[in-house]
Amino acid sequence: MTVLQLLIRNLSYYWRTNLAVIAGVIAATAVIGGALVVGDSVRDSLKQMSLDRLGKIDHAINGPRFFRQELAEELENASELAVKAAPVLIMRGTLEFEPSQEDDVNEAESESVAPVMNRVGQVNVYGLTDSAWGLLETGDVAVPGETEIVLNRSVADQLHANVGDEVSLIVEIPATIPRDSLLGERNETIAALPVTVSAITADELGVSRLGLNPNQQLPTNAYVNLGELQALVGLQEVERSKLNPIAKPARINGTFIAAARTEAVSDPLSLGSADTLTSSLKSQLTLEDLSLRLVQNEEHGYLSLESEQMFLEESVSDAALRTAEQMGVDTSPVLVYLLNEIRKPETPDQFSMYSVIAGIEPTDATPFGPFEFVGEHEPLTGNNVYLNHVVAEDIGAGVNDTINVKYHVVGDRGELPEDERQFHVAGIVKLAGVVDETGYTAKVSGV
Repeated sequence: MTVLQLLIRNLSYYWRTNLAVIAGVIAATAVIGGALVVGDSVRDSLKQMSLDRLGKIDHAINGPRFFRQELAEELENASELAVKAAPVLIMRGTLEFEPSQEDDVNEAESESVAPVMNRVGQVNVYGLTDSAWGLLETGDVAVPGETEIVLNRSVADQLHANVGDEVSLIVEIPATIPRDSLLGERNETIAALPVTVSAITADELGVSRLGLNPNQQLPTNAYVNLGELQALVGLQEVERSKLNPIAKPARINGTFIAAARTEAVSDPLSLGSADTLTSSLKSQLTLEDLSLRLVQNEEHGYLSLESEQMFLEESVSDAALRTAEQMGVDTSPVLVYLLNEIRKPETPDQFSMYSVIAGIEPTDATPFGPFEFVGEHEPLTGNNVYLNHVVAEDIGAGVNDTINVKYHVVGDRGELPEDERQFHVAGIVKLAGVVDETGYTAKVSGV
């Protein structure tokens, strides 16, 4: 018997089993092929939904910091690519609308019925100009003007509002100092703006689904004039005057970037263009964009790097120290805190209230030293502390004495419990020279 005869007899004898195997292979192939087809279809659908949601936007800049509005124009002019950069201000807000009473309700009945207030929270509020509006798929809907707002259908339905109705836009005013810090504002400060609904966008339009984060759920979006939103939250341009000695530029927290499309060029920016734009952005950033400033101290001859948020982030301080090292410049990191009370345990009736304590790296080299001591002193290590002679006299403390200090700490829920700690007095310094230096504490608006 040949191999071919054996194969034929095997197939004929086990034809039922072989038929089942063939049917199973066909079914599995159909299932896998169908899954691949459906997967490709879903992937293409999701991709198209994302593209429709973004309109002509190819790249976007968005973050928790507020930077100069002029940065968008500077990025557009400085980039090696032909791009259009549009400034935007993106915030979360709440919308309120009080519907009018039904026409068939008489005056007596309407007085007895409590007014109904419809409210929608966690709304994505976009403050934009004509340039940003032109990058979105808006149909024939016009950009919102002053005191106007454009709602997507989801928000309008929840508010039961129509075109021409007046609604209230409520947003939180950004805090300069973090709310979880000692001197931060504990209560949220909000601002409200009455605006008129100028248009309601259909769900099919990309502007109704605009969002920088991937999400298949229909968002709640509202669009207002950029200048109106900036003025509402205090981010508008402030010119220098007697009342405002420090001029401030208008600020935003986002920028929409798209290819400068023409009749000859209609393709979007490539993924690789992000690196080019990032390089252009780095070259245009200033300290003001990072809420930082350099303050010159002419009396002692040094520059102080300060933050409008009171504390320097670790990444910022590390970068500053590296830059100073590369330039061959001496540095002196400083951490300042506010004490509630300083006293000796032996003399509780003698104390000093609301003193400033500074964590420093003492040195004899100018401009950060030297310290002029009264008597002997020990190195500033471990639990040692130096007192200036005024505080030492107030509490009756001397070298080698123990002092107790009380201060507030910030709790997990924003509470301010008082803590206490003991220090060893390692030296008394005269309140003169670098010790009598107001530059240890940064000037922060509102403090």
